[in-house]
Amino acid sequence: MPTSSSAPTWQDLSLQNKLVVNLEIIENYLYACAARDGLYRLNLNSTKAEWEYLGFADTSLPLATNAGVMTVCYNSFTKEIFVGINNPVSISLGQVGLFKSADMGKNWEQADEGIHFLNIKQTSIVKSLKCVGQQVFAGTNYSIYKRDGNTWKRVSGDNDLRSFAPISSICADIRNPTYMVAGGESGFFTPFFLTSSDSGQTWIETNSATGMPAFDQGIWDVAMVNQKTIYACMLQMIVKSEDTGRTWRPVYQMNMRFEPVWKIGINLANPEEFLATGISLVHSKDGGATSESIPIPMDTHRPFALAIDWSNRTAYVSTISLSNPKSNVDFNSIYSVKF
Repeated sequence: MPTSSSAPTWQDLSLQNKLVVNLEIIENYLYACAARDGLYRLNLNSTKAEWEYLGFADTSLPLATNAGVMTVCYNSFTKEIFVGINNPVSISLGQVGLFKSADMGKNWEQADEGIHFLNIKQTSIVKSLKCVGQQVFAGTNYSIYKRDGNTWKRVSGDNDLRSFAPISSICADIRNPTYMVAGGESGFFTPFFLTSSDSGQTWIETNSATGMPAFDQGIWDVAMVNQKTIYACMLQMIVKSEDTGRTWRPVYQMNMRFEPVWKIGINLANPEEFLATGISLVHSKDGGATSESIPIPMDTHRPFALAIDWSNRTAYVSTISLSNPKSNVDFNSIYSVKF
């Protein structure tokens, strides 16, 4: 059962008045995907909270969690950073918002060759990115693409009728990346879950898994402990599978309706430990059997994006307004906290 902890010490990292939808730690930098305000990074080795702007701001976009810079990942083999952008204008012109940089974000070039797009405004195209070894994967509307040289090859999804079901999260078994999973937000009000056992070459969709709630509006995030043990963030709960997604059970539930659990991170050195963002920062050391709620500094906000430095026991969290983000973005920020 969830319990409340004593108030920890939060440090405001000063990227305020932004709607940060994703956080990633890359080479001692914290990268922040700030929706329509672009991409930023912070040197974690510096004593000063000085953010560096890397581009892609477009204030003509709506202030929303599905517009602007959505996701970022780093290929440590090729030393390339990839960034995914949902830009309704570029979509209407037939361009996918996917870019790469070979110099850690100083210069960018478009990198969407081979990705199928729909000529429909407001369609979320690049929802998730994941680097697995030397491979890069992109999640779009019901399709997963794999980087193949300088182009992309579609490895899942071939039915455009399911085009309004973006791939929210892609994950791999770090110890054995032959096994991968992905989760999505189904446009048919049921979550969908995909698995791969051949390093992402092919994928199998599972919609009839036992114990996964229907009418949930999808999976927000997935995390793998190994090929069998998987966590998924959903509306009001975190569910866990110990048989590669065939059956699921809730391991954390919130009492507030229509509140998603947005992100989850697993401590691979101790796979029973996780952190997640819901109505608070949730911390469990026993696979969800018990958990504590770490309150964030502002009662009017919820934790949203999450990045974790497990070696230093530090979590980085963005906050989002409880009301419409457009009406209360002035108090959003990014915080760090020791746990």
